[in-house]
Amino acid sequence: MSPVSRKRKPKKLKNRQPGSGGQAGPGSDPLLELYVELERPFADTLETASPIEAHSLGGYLLDLWDTQDDAGRQRRNELFYAWLDLAEDRNGPGAVPMLRALAFLIDRPDMRRDAETLADRMVADGFTEPEWAKHPVTVTALHRYADAFGDEANMLFEFTAGNDKVGLLVLLDGNIFGGTVMETGLVDDPAAALKDLNEDAQEEGLVLDADADLTGAALDAWEGLDASLDLPEHMVDEDFGARRWVAQAWLRTIIELADETEDESEDWLSDEDYAELDDAVAGPGAARQGEDTDPDAGSLDEEIESVRQEEIDEMAARYLRETGHESASERGMVNLILGYSWDYDGGRLTRVSPVKLDLISETLMAEGGMEPVDPAELTAFLHRWVDWCAPREELSAHDVATLHQRLDGE
Repeated sequence: MSPVSRKRKPKKLKNRQPGSGGQAGPGSDPLLELYVELERPFADTLETASPIEAHSLGGYLLDLWDTQDDAGRQRRNELFYAWLDLAEDRNGPGAVPMLRALAFLIDRPDMRRDAETLADRMVADGFTEPEWAKHPVTVTALHRYADAFGDEANMLFEFTAGNDKVGLLVLLDGNIFGGTVMETGLVDDPAAALKDLNEDAQEEGLVLDADADLTGAALDAWEGLDASLDLPEHMVDEDFGARRWVAQAWLRTIIELADETEDESEDWLSDEDYAELDDAVAGPGAARQGEDTDPDAGSLDEEIESVRQEEIDEMAARYLRETGHESASERGMVNLILGYSWDYDGGRLTRVSPVKLDLISETLMAEGGMEPVDPAELTAFLHRWVDWCAPREELSAHDVATLHQRLDGE
């Protein structure tokens, strides 16, 4: 199922990066050329009630800026403020829609405020406010279809923006990086998308989760979109990055609403948090003047590795104690399966599923994966592992039987 594509997709720039000045001709300004290219499409959204097209254009712009390398965050910040300067200087009809879209999509609260402030000032000076920007984006429903094991979850979040109904589709694979979004996008006909989602669920054996937690699902989707940054290019289409920006912004409205309800800060990350991220990107030599650094402080990687090993050792000891299997071989296999779960399944140490069992078997039996082990011994261990994990994962007797049948090759 593919999300609806935007009708006016701006032509992608060839052989140059915005603001780079490379291969765009002598004396040219690539950032200005890009602004001129997008100004008209943004202006065309002034009368539309739905924010889909304007947000899609904004997502395209942010994705174009986001190089996703070590300099990506700082480079995007520089381009963002250069873009605000262009909007203020050129005074075109597309400026306010641009600013409203960027203010909604950008993840930094200080940058959002700066874009909103400039848009407010331009509207006060007589520029037209986009129709779609007059109405808040408000979530109204969640439809989540999933299997019992956490292998797959297909979600449709329904929103209203003014009198328009809009859907956000999120398809999540639980076996890639512990949960990765493989497809996402806004749909302008949620009812039709829900019908397709229901048909797909029947074909794939997924069940409607009537008790799904809205905020929890939004957080899962957000984290799955973050994980998708590590997907190889051949696994996503060329517009996926733009849709990721849009999806995370719409999901943020759900998460921040929950934060406000719980009397927490409305910003998921504060300005200070983002400043620390900028410093981390710049490297240890870029600490702000006057700040003290502790040369004896352990690295973040070392701290994570310490926590990883502590949790694995604790869980392995519990398994060996409760099952009564204290052999060196058993200990080796349980340590490896827990290490796999931490590294490749998002730290979900006791999650078991048909797909995950297959992947674990392939990994443990692969050359260099572990010391040589009898396949029958490994299968017997995995049977015990399933029985021990099942109550922790609240699996039904039918689900447990399915896993045992999978291990027996039935």
